[in-house]
Amino acid sequence: MKTKSRNACCLSLCLLIALSCDSCSSSYEVPSMGQGDGSSSSVSVSQTTGLSATDFVSNIKLGWNLGNTLDAYPKIYTEWEKEGTIYSPSVTEKCWGNPLTTEALIDTVKASGFNAIRVPVTWYEHMDSNNQIDASWLERAKEVVDYVLNADLTCIINVHHDTGTKGWLFADPNDEDFIKEESKFKKIWIQIADYFKDYSEKLLFEGMNEILNKSSTWAGVNKATCDIVNQLNQDFVNIVRKSTGNNPTRVLVLNTYAASAAKSEMANFVFPTDTMKNKLVLSVHAYTPYSFCSGETDTYKESDIDGFMSNLNNIFIAKGYPVIIGEFGVKGSKSSLDKKTEWATYYLKKAKTYGIKCYWWDDGGSYKIINRHNNTELYPTLIDSMMLAA
Repeated sequence: MKTKSRNACCLSLCLLIALSCDSCSSSYEVPSMGQGDGSSSSVSVSQTTGLSATDFVSNIKLGWNLGNTLDAYPKIYTEWEKEGTIYSPSVTEKCWGNPLTTEALIDTVKASGFNAIRVPVTWYEHMDSNNQIDASWLERAKEVVDYVLNADLTCIINVHHDTGTKGWLFADPNDEDFIKEESKFKKIWIQIADYFKDYSEKLLFEGMNEILNKSSTWAGVNKATCDIVNQLNQDFVNIVRKSTGNNPTRVLVLNTYAASAAKSEMANFVFPTDTMKNKLVLSVHAYTPYSFCSGETDTYKESDIDGFMSNLNNIFIAKGYPVIIGEFGVKGSKSSLDKKTEWATYYLKKAKTYGIKCYWWDDGGSYKIINRHNNTELYPTLIDSMMLAA
């Protein structure tokens, strides 16, 4: 989820998506450097072993995000960098108002019908000047991952607010610090991959979250900017595949620029070269239409949802690339529970027609559907309706 300054930018994004919907039935070829048959690369591609990307997506009923928790940060990167404090896990996990995550919470999420959980993680405030991740933070991430896997759910962990408006990693062709940032990104993934290398295929890695340029542009960026994202995605895949344990065959999740579902960003996305067949999943985030999902209006058009999902199908799914919507949701201070339920039901039914699986963004705040303080469903009717639709 974007930080609090996203509103104006996301309105522009939704307008771009709406304007670029599939009314002209344009055809886009998504470049591939190895996903599928590896024909565009000299890299030797092995047949799928274990869980495939297609199977992973197919097996999801409905996913849930443990948002604003392990991804929370007390200070934005530029302020933290001057201070250089390595924060304790309990300080950062609670700093945005959520309680410490418990196994009971994860059990509640499972009992509600969700069978997949995304655990966003921010790393910079737990690293030293040599980009070494503090052992206690890795241990806490492991503890939460174990909660999810012990409940027999699939789990995604990522590099979250290290990107975005308040982070340090940018997709910007003019960024003089990019080489240093790329090196840091690689070192983070070397450590994460090694730490979790022996975990089963039910743990997935997601390279990054909603990476932006330094101008915080949410959509409509040029190809050179998207190519930075493509380069970082390739770095991520290379590092995990060169690791040991179960990492050479682990399913990996990739984002477009800004995790955008706008047609231009999707068209400029390039699947990385991979040594394994059918092990890469594309993820986008779509709070569509944003004016409704953010609570600014109490109305929405089904055509807004139809348009971007049709684009996802034409650009990726119809060509054999599995897709998830890693974040969706509605807070809607103006919209009634009935209206939220109506929107979510339509959204999930439409996604189901294309085989797209979705993860609700639960931030423990305005988007929450689970009460983390007493481990109960906040909106049982909404959740039940979503489970029927998914």
